[in-house]
Amino acid sequence: MIQAYSDYLRAASILSEEEFLAQHPHWVLVVEPFASEEGAAYATRAASPERGHERGIAVLQKRAGSNAFKLMVTIGRAKNNDVQIPCDDVSKFHAYVLNNPKEDTPQFADAGSTFGSEIDGERLKPRVPTSLASGMRIQIGSVHALCLSPRGFLGHLLAGPQS
Repeated sequence: MIQAYSDYLRAASILSEEEFLAQHPHWVLVVEPFASEEGAAYATRAASPERGHERGIAVLQKRAGSNAFKLMVTIGRAKNNDVQIPCDDVSKFHAYVLNNPKEDTPQFADAGSTFGSEIDGERLKPRVPTSLASGMRIQIGSVHALCLSPRGFLGHLLAGPQS
């Protein structure tokens, strides 16, 4: 699910660093606004017109009961993905993130999607995991996102809308 950026911005402004990191321990994708499928639930506009388009937050966490892939966070257009991106050029099952408890950083892989995925402008080979670093730019089909660790996400929120 893609959640409202403003909700996290509000949390970052009122919680201490320790409280924020305890409540938001997972890596995230800061998803730029995109043209969603007809009737999709993802709103790309903020509530107040002066703020214009609002980014969304996709938490890279397994969603209970979402699908049979227990060891990966799935990303795609279909509703049974852990992170659903309702965009025409995002495949039903487009990509996945592997979270290895023995390593500090997750790995991202394209699942053999039609429109492909990129990290920092380089097209990924299908099903070849790439280690993520906080601040990497990911493209899933035509959807652009910034990948951030929990601490990097907090810093991003506190730095303001230009980051």
